[in-house]
Amino acid sequence: MNWAASHAQPPIMKLKHWSVVAVTFHFFPLLAYAQAAESGRGDSIFAGLLWTFMPVLLLGILLFAFLRFMPRNWKTWAPFQSPEVREICAHMTEAEGRAASRRAALYGLWCGVTFAGPVAVAFVIQVSAFIAIVAVLIIVHLGSRRVWLRLQRSFFCSTAWAREQGFTPGRLRLFSFSI
Repeated sequence: MNWAASHAQPPIMKLKHWSVVAVTFHFFPLLAYAQAAESGRGDSIFAGLLWTFMPVLLLGILLFAFLRFMPRNWKTWAPFQSPEVREICAHMTEAEGRAASRRAALYGLWCGVTFAGPVAVAFVIQVSAFIAIVAVLIIVHLGSRRVWLRLQRSFFCSTAWAREQGFTPGRLRLFSFSI
């Protein structure tokens, strides 16, 4: 049998999570920017490639492990969720699950606008007026956190299953640790 006949079909990759592949290919161009250190040693190009490739490889391994061991109901999963909230999320209807996902996305946007984004930009643009605006935004973010947690407790207790079980916002713990 000749080579062309035995290799006519390309191998098929069966990947469950295309996001791992996307992240890997996204960071792969970093290898092109690896530069040799100016130490005069002959292995500096290899060392530059190694220190550029190793973080990407470690990030890929961590992402794969995270996706592999993530629970089935990942749309309502949180790392420090209390057992009560985990049980409420497990019994949510489809509409309640969509509402929880929407609320989580809006909270993520709120955190990005009032905390993460301004802090990141403040490190790049170090103007005192901008840093003062960032400080005000951080205070607003931290001040609104208590209100957000109260609204979350009310939302979880308003689901059909939580009402049947008698959960109340005053007694519901959102986290596995105390706040």
